[in-house]
Amino acid sequence: NYDGFDCREELSADFAEMVKGLQTTYYGSVRRVSSHGFARHKLANSIDVVLESQYTFEEAYHLLRSIGLKVSQQTCLSLCAQRESKEAPGTVASEDMKSIIEELKRD
Repeated sequence: NYDGFDCREELSADFAEMVKGLQTTYYGSVRRVSSHGFARHKLANSIDVVLESQYTFEEAYHLLRSIGLKVSQQTCLSLCAQRESKEAPGTVASEDMKSIIEELKRD
């Protein structure tokens, strides 16, 4: 549970790298089951920090909004549908989320 979690800005990159290492070493996959939490924290503000391996379309929308991207739910749904995971329908992989974030930052 990450509610109330706070990470100083100067430690966020190191913390994210540590979590990524733990995820790679000990988990086959990671999936967030809450609509609140770590990905919506200020660490998500960095494009390099997308911790979940999959996002539901709704989680993707909330993540994009939480990092300050002005995107409508319809636009998000459209972007996610274009990159929908074949292994887990209704979800978007973290690498695809990164490309969605980059695309929206360019616009």
